[in-house]
Amino acid sequence: MTATESAQALTARGFHPIPIPFREKGPQIKCWQTLRITGADVAKYFNGAPQNIGLLLGTPYGLTDVDCDCPEALRIWPSYRPPTNLIWGRKSNPASHSIYFADPPVHLLQFRDPLGNGDEGMLIELRGLKKDGTIGLQTVAPGSTHSTGEQVRYEPGKDGDPANIDAPDIERAVSLTAAAALLARHWPAAGHGRHECELALAGWLARAGWSLDDAERFVLATYRAVPTHDRSKLERVRQSVLSSFEKKNSDLPTTGFTKLCAAVGDVVARCATKWLNITAAAGGATAAQPGAGGATMPRMFPVTELGNAERFAHQHGANVRYCYDWRAWLVWDSIRWQRDTGAEVRRMAKQTVRSIYAE
Repeated sequence: MTATESAQALTARGFHPIPIPFREKGPQIKCWQTLRITGADVAKYFNGAPQNIGLLLGTPYGLTDVDCDCPEALRIWPSYRPPTNLIWGRKSNPASHSIYFADPPVHLLQFRDPLGNGDEGMLIELRGLKKDGTIGLQTVAPGSTHSTGEQVRYEPGKDGDPANIDAPDIERAVSLTAAAALLARHWPAAGHGRHECELALAGWLARAGWSLDDAERFVLATYRAVPTHDRSKLERVRQSVLSSFEKKNSDLPTTGFTKLCAAVGDVVARCATKWLNITAAAGGATAAQPGAGGATMPRMFPVTELGNAERFAHQHGANVRYCYDWRAWLVWDSIRWQRDTGAEVRRMAKQTVRSIYAE
């Protein structure tokens, strides 16, 4: 499909195509936000030469694009994606765009990894109207060529009409996907407390009032999105959720938010609580113990050498010690203190530095 053919098909369905330079993703034509190309105008803007095509969002009928920007979100989104008959992507990033008619029209929501850098930090976007409620967003549509040379194409059988959806429902689905993708990005490495992380996440969701089915769906979706996840451990993950809920329902102690902070980092855990609309208190945060993460409430520190040291201790102090006799760092592996070769403490230090941008 060429950009011209795509423009003809889109205008026939009442959509508004936008001309974009070949292999680019942004329009360069002036005032494209107010451009409304009809079928009679297609030849004026699309002459058959190599070209890309954008689809104006926000109109008609609250046209909305869910854009999965990272591999984790792309793996998780099918677990929460409401049905729709208009989905596209490209060979190396299939089904990365799901299109809906949202009522009322949604405003732009962007979910970023608070410890990520630039475009690599973007997890998933809900794109319709701009944040100020005006029209001014578009998405690159089939008939285009990505900068890598890959064709933007419809998924098989998904070149139909967008589904109608209530705005709160699509916002919730995207928020769930974003939180799971963030946690998956920062999931512990194999052999460094993955089981404890599963229990902490499940216990936190149980305390927050989630149903067993919803919690199992979320924890499994998160774990499956971890690039190095072990498929043979999926049943263990299910059992972790089940056992956490059984303990909660029997008024037995369960792990929760503080353990989750220890596993994925304080900044990441608190960001997930915000996107899931869960308070840290719901997770039963308590004073830090070895393996329990930092303090229960966020704090601000000056950006000085002393302030950064205090920031590091606040975020990771429960899980790291320095032994002067050994001249070595020790890290808590959820069972015992072990000498660190340098990689884990270095990772914690980098995480602390990146967290400054989220304060």
